[in-house]
Amino acid sequence: MHFDDVSAEVYTKGKRTMIRQEQEGRSQPLREREYMPLHGIKIVTCEALLALPFGTQLLSDFGADVISVEQAAYREDSDTRWRLRTGRHKRRIAVNLRDSRGQEIVRRLAARADVFAENFRPGVVEKYKLGYEGLSALNPRLIYVSVSGFGHREVLESPLLDLASYGPIGEAIGGVAHSIGAPHEGAQAIALGDIVTTLFATIGTLIALRDRDRSGTGQYVDMSMADSLLALNERSILLHVLSRLQGSSDRGRDREEPLMTGWGSYDLTARDGRFVIVLIESSHWSKFSDVLGHPEWVVDPRIIDKSTRKAALAEHVVPVVSEWARSKSKFEIARLFQEAGLAAAPVLTPEDILVEPHFAARRMLVDVMDEHGAHLKVVGNPVKLSKIEAGRKEETARIAAPGEHTVQILQTELGMANDEINELLNAGIVKEGKS
Repeated sequence: MHFDDVSAEVYTKGKRTMIRQEQEGRSQPLREREYMPLHGIKIVTCEALLALPFGTQLLSDFGADVISVEQAAYREDSDTRWRLRTGRHKRRIAVNLRDSRGQEIVRRLAARADVFAENFRPGVVEKYKLGYEGLSALNPRLIYVSVSGFGHREVLESPLLDLASYGPIGEAIGGVAHSIGAPHEGAQAIALGDIVTTLFATIGTLIALRDRDRSGTGQYVDMSMADSLLALNERSILLHVLSRLQGSSDRGRDREEPLMTGWGSYDLTARDGRFVIVLIESSHWSKFSDVLGHPEWVVDPRIIDKSTRKAALAEHVVPVVSEWARSKSKFEIARLFQEAGLAAAPVLTPEDILVEPHFAARRMLVDVMDEHGAHLKVVGNPVKLSKIEAGRKEETARIAAPGEHTVQILQTELGMANDEINELLNAGIVKEGKS
C-alpha cells in the first residue's frame, strides 16, 4: 500500500507520526542520530512556561532525548504558545503527579536518566516525592537541575526562598528593571528573566555533565532567577560602587555608561521606524560628521571637551540628526553609516526579522508543525557548531501533542506491559494525547 492511499481516518496511534515523516521526507528523530553531540543523553523534565523549557529545547536541538513530564490536566490546555516556542524534538508524557503511582513513574524515569530538571516553586517537588535527595539516592550519577525565583535549600538558602516569582520579579530583584527604566508605551515584553535564567541553567547542566565524566557522580544545579538577572545587571552594580568610591552624590550616575569618553550610543527615529548607531572612537565621530555633512563638528570645542560634550551633543547634534533622519528610511540610514565603516543598524520589527537575510543565512528561523498540522516559523537555536551545520538539512520539527508519547515511554523506557498501561490510563494516573 502506498502512503498516498492512506487517509487521515486510518492513521493509528503510534503510526501517524511515522507516516507523516515519510510523506514529508523527514528522517529519524534527532535523539536517534548518533552523530549529534548530545546523542545518548536522556533528560527527564517537569517543566512549564519558558524558564527551563527554552533551555531543554536547546539541548534537544543537539540530540538530547528530552522527556517532558506534564501534569495530566495540561492535555486539555488549548493555549500552546509556550509549547510552540519550546517543544522541538521533545517527547511528552502526561502524568498525574498528585498520585503516588504517577510519582513512582517519574522516579523510575529519573533512575534511568542523565538529567532530571524541574521549575516548580520550592517545596512542590518534595510534595511529589521527587526531590534531589531521593532521586540522587536512586541514581547517584543524576544531574538534578532546579530553576526557581530564589533558589533552593539544598545549596544556598535565601530568605526569599518561598516567595512566588516570574520573569519580571527576577528582573526587579536583580536590578535589571532599574537599569532599563520603565517600559515605554507600546513596548512589547520579552521573556528576559526566563530566557537568561534558562541559559545559565543550560550552562550549569553541561558543566555538571562534564564534571560527572571526571568524578563519576552527579550533583545539584540550583538556578535562581534573581541571581541570573543580577549577573546580567553586573555593569550597573560596578558603576554604582565606583561612583561611591569617587565620592559622587549624583545618583543618576549609577545608570550612565562611561562610553561618554566617546561620543555615545543613539537610538533615533527615521521615517519608518528607529535606528541605532554607536560612536566610540574619534575616527567614528569624524566619519559620522562627514555622513551628516557637518565636518565642523570634528573641531567644535564644545564637543571636543569631555566636560561639555554630553550637553553639546544633546543641544546641537541630536536635533540635526533627527531632522536629517525624518525623511529617510531606517534601512537607508543604517546602510549609509555602515558604508562609512560605522556600527549602525535599523531597529527591526518582527515583520522585518522574518525577511532579514542575516537570520535566513544563519538558520535562525525554523519551520515547526504544531499538533494540528499547521506550519509556523519560530526562532531557532543560536548555537552553531561547524560539524552539525555542515551536514544539516532543512527539516520541519513537529511539536508533539500533550501526552502523545505516554504509551511509548511507558513501554520503551519502563518496560510496562499493555495491561499495566491500560490500568494506569483507566485510573487517570497517566493520559494519552493525540498523535
